[in-house]
Amino acid sequence: MLSCSPVPPVLDACCLTGTRRLEFDAFCELALTPYLHFARVRLGDFPLALRVVDRTFTDLAEKWAAVLNGPCAPATAWALLQRTIIQHRSSIQADRAAPSGPHDMVVLHCLLGLSERSIAHLRGMEISAVAAQLAFARRTPLSPPDCRAHPACPRRSHNTPIRPASAP
Repeated sequence: MLSCSPVPPVLDACCLTGTRRLEFDAFCELALTPYLHFARVRLGDFPLALRVVDRTFTDLAEKWAAVLNGPCAPATAWALLQRTIIQHRSSIQADRAAPSGPHDMVVLHCLLGLSERSIAHLRGMEISAVAAQLAFARRTPLSPPDCRAHPACPRRSHNTPIRPASAP
């Protein structure tokens, strides 16, 4: 079976050794596909998404020891990915790009099909925070598309956009 997700060149770099290298490789292996798909959705360009994820992993490798000693390695890595995406956007791409914040949860959950638990693990968040951001995003005018996530998702069977909640 062929994969369209190549391994970023940074995984061949030798800036990390021993246990730190194993930890970094494991993190990158778990994060590669969701990071790559997310960057592609946000940027609208697969080759650019590859460069962004490669740059993210390269920057992460350079400060991996500090990231592991910080409060939450996945959250730090996700923030680095977000910054790298922003840096690589052109003005044209920024105009057509989806909003960030809670709508990132919609991309991860509804477009990429990740469960709330998977999103929480990937982003270094509590599951309840992911659920709250998804609920908030569903109540905004930019409603999520038809959800591709698990069958229990309330968006999975709906083809009509969710309307914003009316003011009380």
